Amino acid sequence: MAIYHFSAQVASRSAGRSAVAMAAYRSGERLTDERTGELKHYKRDAKPETVILAPAQSPGWVQNRGRLWNEVEKAEKRKDAQLCREINVALPKEFSPRRQIEEIKDFCQREFVDRGMVADIAVHRDDPNNPHAHIMLTTREISADGFGGKVRAWNDRELLVRWREQWAEQVNRVFERNQRSERIDHRSFEQQGVTDRLPTIHEGPTVREMEQRGQITDRGSINRSVREHNSMVIDLAAYAKEREKIAAEMARIQAAPKTMKQIDDEHSRLYWQRNNLSGDIHKLQSKLERIEKVQQLEKERDVLRKQQDELQPKNAWQRITKPNQQRIDVIERDIQRVETLIKGEQRDTPAASEVPNIEKEIFSLQGTLKAIDRAFKAIDQERRQMQQEELKQRMRNQAKYQQRDRDQEWER
Repeated sequence: MAIYHFSAQVASRSAGRSAVAMAAYRSGERLTDERTGELKHYKRDAKPETVILAPAQSPGWVQNRGRLWNEVEKAEKRKDAQLCREINVALPKEFSPRRQIEEIKDFCQREFVDRGMVADIAVHRDDPNNPHAHIMLTTREISADGFGGKVRAWNDRELLVRWREQWAEQVNRVFERNQRSERIDHRSFEQQGVTDRLPTIHEGPTVREMEQRGQITDRGSINRSVREHNSMVIDLAAYAKEREKIAAEMARIQAAPKTMKQIDDEHSRLYWQRNNLSGDIHKLQSKLERIEKVQQLEKERDVLRKQQDELQPKNAWQRITKPNQQRIDVIERDIQRVETLIKGEQRDTPAASEVPNIEKEIFSLQGTLKAIDRAFKAIDQERRQMQQEELKQRMRNQAKYQQRDRDQEWER
C-alpha cells in the first residue's frame, strides 16, 4: 500500500539550528560553516541523491551547496532568525528511483522554485521500504545580486495545505496513468472517515537523529507501535483481496478436466509462460537501465562542456597567452570520450520519452506474472497430488495381483 507523508518545519537559529549543518546532514557532503568555522559532515550508509533547483534570476553560486547555505546564514542577522523551511516527503516505493526523483523535482519546480524559492533536494534511500526526500527551502527573495527581503506570504498556512494536496494529486496521476490501483490521500484519517487506523505523532529532527543512532525514544516507540497496528489492518485487507483472487484462480483450475495428460499440458504451458514473462520483464528493465545510463553520460558531458566554457579566454590577453589551454584540451578529450560512449550506448536504446510506456508495460507484465505464478503453483500442487494418487493406485493393484497369485497357488 502506498504511504502518504508530507510534513513541514521552519528551522530557527534560536533553537540552535544551522542551515549549513542541516544541508550537510541531508546531502552527506562535507560543508564548512563559515559563521562558526566548524566542518559539518555526517556519514551515511547510502549516498543521497541530491539536486539544487533555483529561479532563473539566481546567481550561479546557488548551485554550490556550501556557498548557498552560508549566504543564507550571512543574510540573517537576528539571533532568533528563521533560516530555512524544510519539507519532508515520503516517496512511493512503488515508483522506480528514476521516477521518484523526476516527480519530486517536477513538484518542487512548480510549487516552490516558480514562486521564487531555492530548493535543495536530498533523496534518502537508506531504508528500501522508506524512500523519502528532504527539501530545504530559502525564505528570502533572490536576484542576481543575492538574497533580498523575507517573503511572508510563503508562511501562509493555506499554502502548506495546497502543497500537501498537490503532492497527493500528482502521485495519484502517475498511478492512474500506469493503471495501478494504489492511491494516497493528504487528508487525516478523521477527515477520510477511517476509524481502524491510528495517526503517528510528530518526531522532529532531534528524535529522528537519536533513533538513527540506535537510541530508543518515547516518541519513536509510540510511532513504532502505531505503524505495527496499522500494518496489521492493511495486511488483513490485502490478504482478503488476495484470497479472493486465489479462490477465483483455483475455481478455474478445479473446473478443468482431470486427466493426467491435460494437467501435464497445463503445467508445461504455465511453466513456459512464466519463464517467458520473466524474460520480457528483464529485457524491459534493461532498457530502462540503458536509458538511465545514457542520461548520466549526457549529464557528465554537459558538466564538462560547462567547465570548458568557463575556461575559455575572456579577454584579448588571455586569447594571446592561453593560460588554460592545457586544461581545455584535457576536457575536450574527455568530452569526445563521453560522446563516444553515448553513441555506443544509444544503439538499440529507446528514447527517454519512451520511459513512461516501458514502465507501464512492466507494471502490466508484473501483474500478469503474479497471476500466472499463482496458477502454476496451484496446478503443480494438483499434479503432484495426482502423481501420488497414481503411485498409491499402482501399489494397491500390485498388492491385489500378488494376493491373487498367492490364492491361485494355494488352490493348486
